[in-house]
Amino acid sequence: MKTIHQQTLLTTALIAALAASTAARAEESEEALAKATQNPIAALISVPLQYNYDQNIGPQRTGTKNYINVQPVIPISISEEWNMISRTIVPLVT
Repeated sequence: MKTIHQQTLLTTALIAALAASTAARAEESEEALAKATQNPIAALISVPLQYNYDQNIGPQRTGTKNYINVQPVIPISISEEWNMISRTIVPLVT
């Protein structure tokens, strides 16, 4: 149960960072945003989700499993010349 709470807090923090970044990006022109989306090292946060479902698992083959992989890509500017890109994968399993 403790792990679910930690995952929920992490997901909430990532969504808050995404919302802050989105508000700042809303002021940029469409052309600049179109160019940034084509740049793999641009300062854009993305949060892809991957959903998987398994059925008929376990000893009696009656179980199911749902899991979502939250895969945020968060670029962090270290200096004018260096960027660090975090690509953490957070699995949420039930």
